[in-house]
Amino acid sequence: MKAVLSENHVRFEYADITKSMLALKAFLVIRDTSDAYRDIRGKRSIGIPMLLVDNVPYLISGPEHMQELIDTLDLAE
Repeated sequence: MKAVLSENHVRFEYADITKSMLALKAFLVIRDTSDAYRDIRGKRSIGIPMLLVDNVPYLISGPEHMQELIDTLDLAE
């Protein structure tokens, strides 16, 4: 997903939840409280990758979906 963002010149901050306890905790707060994760919770699914834009989480289902979000949300610079 980072490649799709970079190819479209989208500025982003990458958070690796496996390398930082702070990043993991921040992700879990979003996962446990956001409506975007309503269908994920309780189904033994993690819900990553996720794109957070203006504090709104978007679950990404693949590179094509990422491109669609970039276009829809007008994220390219």
